[in-house]
Amino acid sequence: MQTQMVVDERRTLIVANDTDEEVRIWSAQERYITELRHNASFTEINSGHIGDSDTEWAEFSIPAVDWNPATGATSTSTPTAA
Repeated sequence: MQTQMVVDERRTLIVANDTDEEVRIWSAQERYITELRHNASFTEINSGHIGDSDTEWAEFSIPAVDWNPATGATSTSTPTAA
């Protein structure tokens, strides 16, 4: 028997503190997992399914200097030669 997480159980958690060099994001929300996988600013660390269900989860990281809690990933610009 497969079980699914109900909608309000599928969450996205962001862990950031003053000492870590990385921000970690854990999600069981398909739309956020898809967005994070398509954004080069984030590195996927791990993924799987919850129990024997079809509910996927994934964990990502981003350098803390590239993270803003109000806007998400900050854009990093590459200096260009003048």
